[in-house]
Amino acid sequence: MIIKASDYKYPSRDELVKIYAEEPILSNFGFPYVNEMESLFTGESDFKTVHRSQHLYWWDNVLVNRIGNLSRTYAVALVNFDRGFSDDFKEMKEEQYINRFQFELYAENYYYFFSSIKDTVAQIINVYFNLEFAEDSVYLGKLTKKLTNQSVNEALLRFKDDTVLTTEYRNAFTHRFPITQVDYRPQIDSKNTKYYSMEQPAVKSSILKSDILQSFLALSVLLDKLRVEMR
Repeated sequence: MIIKASDYKYPSRDELVKIYAEEPILSNFGFPYVNEMESLFTGESDFKTVHRSQHLYWWDNVLVNRIGNLSRTYAVALVNFDRGFSDDFKEMKEEQYINRFQFELYAENYYYFFSSIKDTVAQIINVYFNLEFAEDSVYLGKLTKKLTNQSVNEALLRFKDDTVLTTEYRNAFTHRFPITQVDYRPQIDSKNTKYYSMEQPAVKSSILKSDILQSFLALSVLLDKLRVEMR
């Protein structure tokens, strides 16, 4: 199998229009920019209030950029999936290999950006509700232990339940053997007396696609709910 540079084809306008027409909307919070010097020198706000406003604005700016990255990887992954290929390499036509490779590349990147958005949202919640966790120790699961806003807590717990598989896939991509590759590694038992030849199948691309669609929708629902509670 040989993949040439000419095999790589960026999504066409028509392909992207089709994906974007069905893509759930992801929106940031829209926290306003506050002129810190003016607010402080005029005595309009104290240090803590201005500090909070600035952090909300700049974290929201980070969220905008990461939403853009997630949306692009989502779209390109789905375009390549829709171009067609088989989950079984033996059944794939030569011209379909590039579609699968590109899908797997952008799918893996999707999970990276999805996780980074979760962490960014956690930072925003931490600042908005004055939870005062250190920046390097903030994550969504930790926030629910200190949050007193019941609606936000319920939204976060529902999001966690809806994205259990997404978190599992992200951790596998980042820390373990690639889930898109068949695992032929042998194993031995705990007593070192038996040696097993193993073959763990890869996660099917169709399963990955389903999780990408479901997790993207779950994120959209979460952001919509948080914007109502965090005005």
